[in-house]
Amino acid sequence: MLPPRGKRLPVWLALMLGAMAVAQLALPVAPVLPVGGGVAALALPGAAPRVAPVGVPGVLAARALFAPSALAATGPSDPLGGAVIAGTIQRGRMLCALVQFPGGAIRTLGPGAMLGDWRIVALLPGGARLIDRAGHVMTVAYGAHPAPANPAGNDQ
Repeated sequence: MLPPRGKRLPVWLALMLGAMAVAQLALPVAPVLPVGGGVAALALPGAAPRVAPVGVPGVLAARALFAPSALAATGPSDPLGGAVIAGTIQRGRMLCALVQFPGGAIRTLGPGAMLGDWRIVALLPGGARLIDRAGHVMTVAYGAHPAPANPAGNDQ
C-alpha cells in the first residue's frame, strides 16, 4: 500500500538518496590532486620598514592593560565602594543582581538586599535602582561603576 500522495515525495527522496550513496561507494574513482610544483615564495618588495621606538612612562607600563585601575574603582566618588552590578540572573521566580566586589568575589543579591549603604529597590532592563537611607535614588547601568550619589534625590 502506497502512502498518500503528499507523503510520497519524502519516500522517493529517501530512496534516491540511498541509491546515490550506494553508487558513490561502489564506483572507484581516483582522487584528482593538483600537479606537484615548487613552493610559492612570497614576493616582498624589500625589507620591512623600521618602526621607531616609543617611550612609555613607567606608570603606564606597570599598569595592567585590560584591568580597570584600582584607584578609579575605589575612589571617594564611588558610592558602592568598587562593587559593580554586572547583570541579572533568574533564581526560581526571583530576579537577582550579580554583583562583583573589588576583591573579585561575586554574589547574587535580590531586591531589598543591602549593597554597602544602598538598598536594591528594583532590577530594571537597563540597570539596577538603588536607594540609600537618606532617600537618595540612583540607577546604575549593568557593568558600569556608579556615578557619585545625587544629593537632590533625582535619578541619574
